[in-house]
Amino acid sequence: MTLSDSPAALSALSSLRDQIAALAEGEAQEVLAGHLDLGDGLWLSCDPAGRTRMKLGRSGGGMVFEVTEGDSGGWACLGMRMQAEELKQARYVGLRLALHSSGVISCRLALRFFLPEGGFRDIQTPAPDLLPPGRREVLLHVPSDPELAARAGACELNLFVLDDRLQADGLQIEPLLML
Repeated sequence: MTLSDSPAALSALSSLRDQIAALAEGEAQEVLAGHLDLGDGLWLSCDPAGRTRMKLGRSGGGMVFEVTEGDSGGWACLGMRMQAEELKQARYVGLRLALHSSGVISCRLALRFFLPEGGFRDIQTPAPDLLPPGRREVLLHVPSDPELAARAGACELNLFVLDDRLQADGLQIEPLLML
């Protein structure tokens, strides 16, 4: 059962899903070594000290996501704000991806809790997720921590790209909270 089926969780995740759907209809957006807000609580971010270029735009079958020079800095990610109140109830936070890629994609999902005393704590998959070439649908997920969620001032879910270069076509993204 997904928490996203409950009315309270549905409203917060609904906004993210609507923004993601709008990206598939809008103009391409690109960031070079920095941060780009795609909407309220949705962004592309890469190390400003690197040369990474990230692009998200529309294609015939959904969205296209491109990364070049991804290993030139400390990180490259697609991020989204999550509600701490909802994370207190969830056992897992997931990201459903549907895509087509001609090469292997290496990525890691991380749930970040910003602590009131400063700093943050990440919960991430123990090893990178490897998505083989071709058309596929996957559910990446990490456990939530109700105690951290209760203490956190803010939370976010980040999909870190670990490849130097990638192109994913027909991309569909759906954040989920699972009981």
